[in-house]
Amino acid sequence: MSKGTRLTHKGEVEWHKRIRDISKKVFNEKFHGILAQVIVKDVKEGLNTGKGTGTTAFKRLRLSTVKQKKKKGHTSKPLIATGTMRKLPPVKITSKGAEIAVAKSRSSIAMYHNEGMGNNPKREFFTISKRALRKIQRAVNKKMVHILRESFKVPNEL
Repeated sequence: MSKGTRLTHKGEVEWHKRIRDISKKVFNEKFHGILAQVIVKDVKEGLNTGKGTGTTAFKRLRLSTVKQKKKKGHTSKPLIATGTMRKLPPVKITSKGAEIAVAKSRSSIAMYHNEGMGNNPKREFFTISKRALRKIQRAVNKKMVHILRESFKVPNEL
């Protein structure tokens, strides 16, 4: 509790402590990992479907780019050549959150595609999509309801 906070009732101190304890139970390292995997799965799914984090397809490749990719034996899908973009390194999980990244060898290329710099049109694939946010919100709500039920059990008989 901060130095300048005044509480008028002992019950308020217990309530704040209980809320803090619940928060630690909900947002622990294991849960950070679960939420991170939702995002990783969504990024990979977006690349596979060619939609990225949106609901509309990526802007089509230029004919010259398609020919160049075909010549090298790659697919004509945007952002997919060797498959390195889909191979995300393991998620780094800490008590404060989780870190998701693209392969180091592709980080600068990923930035150009995600931001749409230079001649590259914006093909946003490495952000949290609305569909991933909905899944995360459902998971957090479900976890909160479970913990609140456990923490504030009401006796059956009054």
